Amino acid sequence: MAGQEPKYEIYEGYLDDHEEEIKKGEPFIVEVRDLETFERIVARAIVSREPNAIEGGVPLRIRNIYDEIENKLGTIKIVEILDDEEYQPQRSERSLRIPVRGRGIGMMKREEKL
Repeated sequence: MAGQEPKYEIYEGYLDDHEEEIKKGEPFIVEVRDLETFERIVARAIVSREPNAIEGGVPLRIRNIYDEIENKLGTIKIVEILDDEEYQPQRSERSLRIPVRGRGIGMMKREEKL
């Protein structure tokens, strides 16, 4: 995996409430974007915030709650792709407190960060 481009991107707000699963290497439901097709995918996946941390995993780009791309890659291993109409991953309370999410949000003043 070293030197590979990220295959998926995830918004940190989908990770916040799953620190226990991340720590234990257990799958949970997330929403990711396939960076090759730009499709939104809802999946049961094992996720790590560390690069090369999951056997059989692929590089994962993480966007923080201010829509900024993190400097280091994580890892993801998709266990099962789910029906996005049946499964709705929930963002964390912390991410829901951000008034606007989208392009340009990364330009918020550092003092405004939670």
